[in-house]
Amino acid sequence: MRAALAAATAVRGLEVVGAVGSTQDVARARAAAGAPAGTLVLAERQTSGRGRVGRVWDDDPRPGASLAATLLVTPGPHASLVPHAVGLGVRDAVAPWLGERARLKWPNDVVVRVDGAPRKVAGLLVEWVATGAADGGPVLLAGIGVNVDRRHLPPADDRAGVADLADRDVAPAALLAGLIGGLDAALGLLDRGPAALLPRYRAVSDTRGREVDVALPGGARISGTADVDDEGRLELTSILGRHTVITGTVRDAGAAVDGA
Repeated sequence: MRAALAAATAVRGLEVVGAVGSTQDVARARAAAGAPAGTLVLAERQTSGRGRVGRVWDDDPRPGASLAATLLVTPGPHASLVPHAVGLGVRDAVAPWLGERARLKWPNDVVVRVDGAPRKVAGLLVEWVATGAADGGPVLLAGIGVNVDRRHLPPADDRAGVADLADRDVAPAALLAGLIGGLDAALGLLDRGPAALLPRYRAVSDTRGREVDVALPGGARISGTADVDDEGRLELTSILGRHTVITGTVRDAGAAVDGA
């Protein structure tokens, strides 16, 4: 883990906190106090984790069963692609255990298909803070939640742990070292621009080429064959034409509305 931190440039420091409500809230306070971009806040226990569009992220209270962290990220010229880059970094962190089965559901959930259905392994939440970090400029809070080991729980239809799917233990230090390295590499690609990041993102996408339904903010729904355009947006093609989606909840066509 020390070696991973020493080699990283986008992840510059690690702060481990005890039991907290949300690593997002802790990281927000650190940013307001002047913590630099690249600070990674890791919780030993998170009790009130948040997901996208107001969902609750349910962390497992057992030691080593979940990983909850938030990275402070400078927005840069391609801020809209930070979720994609962070998702790719988390995907690459779990790949040593899951291999090519680990894929990205647009924009940034890490999933593995089990009997044809996606099971969520990790979720991401990126939030904007108007001011913060050492230079007083804006900062993004990239919240990360990983289901590490759910083998002691009944099977769930919408999620699975890394250890469950790999059928072996996952050393927390090894996973954290992989996370630091994965985030550093993916954010390094983003620094080089969309043309460097997006081919790598598309290569591990679970969404591209699928027939999907998308719930848009406000309740509207659209369907079509999915792709990811050159700005990281979801592009749907149907008999009604082509539609570009900036934000929305994606499900396999015909999947239950209350799915992950």
